[in-house]
Amino acid sequence: MGKHKAGAAKTAASAAASETSSSANELRTNTAAEKTEDRPGQWVVFGAVLGTTHIIFVYLLMFANCNVLSLLSILLLSPVLPAVHHRMLAELAAYAWRAFIFWAQIVGGLTPVYSGDLHLLTRKKGEPKYPGSKLVIGNHLSFTDSFLFLCMAQTVGEEAHVRAFAKKSLAWQLPVVGWTASLLNFIFLSRNFEKDKVNISKQMKQLAQRSQYYSTRNYWLTIFPEGTRCRPDKLEESQAFAKSRGLPVFKHVLVPRMKGLLATLGEHDNTLRNSADAVIDCTFGYPLRRSGGK
Repeated sequence: MGKHKAGAAKTAASAAASETSSSANELRTNTAAEKTEDRPGQWVVFGAVLGTTHIIFVYLLMFANCNVLSLLSILLLSPVLPAVHHRMLAELAAYAWRAFIFWAQIVGGLTPVYSGDLHLLTRKKGEPKYPGSKLVIGNHLSFTDSFLFLCMAQTVGEEAHVRAFAKKSLAWQLPVVGWTASLLNFIFLSRNFEKDKVNISKQMKQLAQRSQYYSTRNYWLTIFPEGTRCRPDKLEESQAFAKSRGLPVFKHVLVPRMKGLLATLGEHDNTLRNSADAVIDCTFGYPLRRSGGK
């Protein structure tokens, strides 16, 4: 009996030790799982801090390059060496645009995928078919569309020479970026066509003239004919407008604003027709976010 009792005691002790070991293993497993679950949150915070730090750096770079140095160049170089002044403005802007492209691609995860005739613009395989200035148009879905214009221009070495249309109110109301645009010969519109028509003609002539000082002697003028981003409410308004005027009803884009585009193309001035050799028609699309965040 004593042996059986001792054996039973040993079995009970062994079972208790096994249960304790199992509980400890389960605790370690649960703790490891909790730590693993915490990691995505930590990476999100790290990514947010990294992205914020980088965009602050980009803005400081743009302020130094495109605001401070540009103003100094206007005061000191422009009166005596206008060619050097305009060439330097373009090259200073290029550093800022490249920093924005880096931020969008590396930090923001923007990955452009090109299709179509981009090879006709590249200089990597001899002289391109269309080596001159360009009018670049595209549909407008997101604020990142402007980054895609820059990414495309960078593939052919023209990122320093990208210029755009913008609202006149942004010229001085948007710190750093708006000031940069006003110094780089962006074309500002007031949404009053009679005024804008004269302004477009005047600034197109300035852009064509100043681009002769750039390294490639070209400019890329970008425009969104829709005038604003294609959001659901804007799409409904555009479709209602198209129906009321007997125009085609689009499902994915807005009815374009024709007056400004026609003025740019040369309805009242032939500057663009005489200085650009092609129109680049872009269609932007973004893949839907898959389930699981992938």
